[in-house]
Amino acid sequence: MTTKLNDDDIRALLVCIRAKSKLKRLMLTNCLPVTYALQPLQGTIVLEKLDLDKNQQSLSVEAIVPFLVSIIDNHANSLKHITLPEVWAQRTSSTLDRFLRRYNGMLDYRHFNCAGCKGRENCAESASDVTWLTSGMKHIGEEIFSPQNFTCYKCLRNFCDDSDKTMCCYSCCLRQCSECAPPIDCAECCEPDNFRCSLCVEDDEDTTKVKCEECRENYCQWHKSVRLCFVCNMKRCRSCTGGQLGPEDHRVCKYCSKAICFDCDMDDIMVFCDGCAECMCFQCIEMRGDANNGCVDCNTLAREHLRNKRDRQLETSNPGMEALRQAIREGKIAYQARGP
Repeated sequence: MTTKLNDDDIRALLVCIRAKSKLKRLMLTNCLPVTYALQPLQGTIVLEKLDLDKNQQSLSVEAIVPFLVSIIDNHANSLKHITLPEVWAQRTSSTLDRFLRRYNGMLDYRHFNCAGCKGRENCAESASDVTWLTSGMKHIGEEIFSPQNFTCYKCLRNFCDDSDKTMCCYSCCLRQCSECAPPIDCAECCEPDNFRCSLCVEDDEDTTKVKCEECRENYCQWHKSVRLCFVCNMKRCRSCTGGQLGPEDHRVCKYCSKAICFDCDMDDIMVFCDGCAECMCFQCIEMRGDANNGCVDCNTLAREHLRNKRDRQLETSNPGMEALRQAIREGKIAYQARGP
């Protein structure tokens, strides 16, 4: 339903519920771009959280930033967390820059009150040089707004870096504390670099857990960290195989996904291409024949395998041919090449 709400619809709802004096949290995710819909909230002192949808592509900086400024202009405001569209970081706007400086300064001025350290003297809140809301790099050359630092997206409590109580979800990119997003039964999702919150895991179409037969840890099927080895027939995770090849640390055929762990020999089953850093199993090469493999080095390896296979087939069909070649190599039979 939210995808159909326009400016007039949202504005009417805010007026109807007297949002300026009552609304504490507003999430505009998956809505149409708004311009004047937020006017009823102008200067509100009760709003604590505003999510403008990080994936929103068409929201106007000029239309929204003055509304945000009207909130922080009032020193009695309760604003604690803002989610800005990621693409705003790529737009040049002096108005947005001034708002970010004022917003970060406002949060710095307030008492941090770290919920993780709970008043301990060694709390790192004063030593941190990271601002609350800033831009970062998503891909090379692509700057975006990062999730707000220190503040949990759900409970809005603050946590310093040393408390190690908040992590940014790999899937939804929202920072949440361990109480709001409790760890799930997956060794990969619990890692800081690959952390995924429980809500994102629940949204997966495939929620199957796969157990590594060596370390006995569970992994979400989504990660593809546990592979069934074609040779030893064991399900093992990337940590237990100790591999260093590719993101999955298994030798995996790029066509049929056949996998071989690093403890097993793959020489008779598949070949690794240095050009594209991917593997092809010999069965797929033979089935594809002369088809283009998408990489010059892959094509060379495929032709070499097919040529070797044809030679082996000729030797099998002509048993005396190999004996003749061996006799020529040993000098037992004189061989003279014919002229043109």
